[in-house]
Amino acid sequence: MHPVTVISFGLSIAALALHLAPVSGLEPSRAQSTPHQHLVPKPEFLRAQGRFPRVRLAFARQQDRLKSAFLHRGAVWPPRDLLLRAYKYEGELELYAAAKEPGARSLLVGVFPICAASGVLGPKRVEGDLQVPEGLYFIDRFNPASRFHLSLGINYPNEADRARRGDQNPGGDIFIHGGCATVGCLPIGDDGIETLYVAATLAKAYGQAQIPVQILPCRFQQPHCAAALSQQSKEDAALERFWRRLRHRIHGPDARAPI
Repeated sequence: MHPVTVISFGLSIAALALHLAPVSGLEPSRAQSTPHQHLVPKPEFLRAQGRFPRVRLAFARQQDRLKSAFLHRGAVWPPRDLLLRAYKYEGELELYAAAKEPGARSLLVGVFPICAASGVLGPKRVEGDLQVPEGLYFIDRFNPASRFHLSLGINYPNEADRARRGDQNPGGDIFIHGGCATVGCLPIGDDGIETLYVAATLAKAYGQAQIPVQILPCRFQQPHCAAALSQQSKEDAALERFWRRLRHRIHGPDARAPI
């Protein structure tokens, strides 16, 4: 394991930090963007977000440090081609971004601790099962007045989730949010969500229409992951098939599509 450089992003009662680390394990595919020319942001989106005090506070606390983190890793600033990847078993949410070098692989610019969890390994199936979803999603909502400080909604249920539910209600309202409590979401503390919210807001403002979110049970290439998945799938053979497809899709060219 490579050493980890820890950089604090503002004050937080949860004392969570954004960690800069060399990439280990799976990496997103090479960035699909064109060379990173100067871009002009969409002022209407920034103005709409800036009307909310928590967003203004997040920018005041986090923007300069976030910029330093991106430049330190060799990533484009303002953020481009963001991708989020969460690992449930390890309790980590990774943030990738486009590299300055055209055609280079996306860079891991930060890792946020997921500070609370609910459910077990496996996808969310029905409302109230306390499961954190697993699959390929994207951010579809920015909530600057969340009950959990700030939050970013994902498009659960996607097409695959709806097909899997049968006649049951699959639930909804899955967010990456502040605080450290959850009944199926991904909490990363107030400091963490401020940092991520600023990055996502800037990426959207500078033209990224969708920010992919990959939620995985664990790091597939690690022995402990194989053991955990084997144990969990003993009583449900469908889980093994589900995870095999998911692993295939995160390596494929259409990784942003539903499973």
